[in-house]
Amino acid sequence: MVRSQKYTKIWNSRAGEEFLARGWLALVSILETRGVNPRDLGVVSLKGSWTARELGSLDTEIELLQTADVYLDDALRRGLTKGDPGMVMYLLGEINRRRGEFLRAREMLTFLGNNPRYRYPALLETVLIEEEDTTPYWSLHSPDQMEQHSPRFKGLFPALRSIPPKKTEFCVEELKEQSEKTDEDDRRGF
Repeated sequence: MVRSQKYTKIWNSRAGEEFLARGWLALVSILETRGVNPRDLGVVSLKGSWTARELGSLDTEIELLQTADVYLDDALRRGLTKGDPGMVMYLLGEINRRRGEFLRAREMLTFLGNNPRYRYPALLETVLIEEEDTTPYWSLHSPDQMEQHSPRFKGLFPALRSIPPKKTEFCVEELKEQSEKTDEDDRRGF
């Protein structure tokens, strides 16, 4: 497998941080030959896309997102979701939003329906899809905790910040600043 053209093509003319990012593609190829569940291959590809973004390898990020889409779609079609098809549909919605495939992303969230476990994250995704926003985000609060942290939740979400390329750490001051801004907005009634 390591001598195959598919595997060696991953490494062709790559150097530095791009080489590190492409290691995730190599890992996925190796896991695929080992017969790993397509759901797990999709999750590994998605995690690799985050790493590629942090390293500034945006082409590899897109390639890993496409790979994640293919594997998770396959897992959903074949019923290999490890008992949680909702999670796979939610991830497909997020992956396709990030890829700019808004119609497909909306379809996945529609299929998710009114699953209580994914209600709030899917609502946030829907807002981002409607705005045709492909930016990856991190949030001060996890989506399933949004209601607890916002007494006036009706359509309000915690402040989101874009993840810029080559951003691997978020310092305490950034988080504190964001928290203070959210508290100030809450006092003003936004």
